[in-house]
Amino acid sequence: MSPVPSSPSVRWNDLTHPVVAGLISVIVNYGGTFILVFQAAKMAGLRPELTASWVWSVSIGVGVN
Repeated sequence: MSPVPSSPSVRWNDLTHPVVAGLISVIVNYGGTFILVFQAAKMAGLRPELTASWVWSVSIGVGVN
């Protein structure tokens, strides 16, 4: 029986680009949503407490998604 080849170990260098791309994607998507939430809250004349509630719910929604 021939030995099973082991998978090559993951190097930190291999993870840099995907991690940076993921972080940029999160910042852009999350930031864009916040801009919409803040603009909608401003147009609706909401108090800061209610705006914070909207931000909280968007954060939970993004986390669950």
